Amino acid sequence: MLCLVDHLVKFPHLKPMITSLVHSLYNGTIKLTSDLINYVPYCAVIDAVGGIATFSNIACNAVDPRVLALQGPNHNHREISQEQEQDPWPYSS
Repeated sequence: MLCLVDHLVKFPHLKPMITSLVHSLYNGTIKLTSDLINYVPYCAVIDAVGGIATFSNIACNAVDPRVLALQGPNHNHREISQEQEQDPWPYSS
């Protein structure tokens, strides 16, 4: 017998999290473990697009709008599963 319990899920706001991660990456606070990743010129790329805030905006704008819609308020787990059942590529056929 399958028993579903209603749970509320709260997703964090992504922009402050992305900004914090970019800031930490830029300042060298995050130590990357892969040698392949360490050769990527993160600071040069972040500077080239206009700095941490601009890079964070670009990264945040690249997040799927359905994910952004989950930020903040509490969501019922059933609402989330129903959204996941929708076709993510409606114009691809």
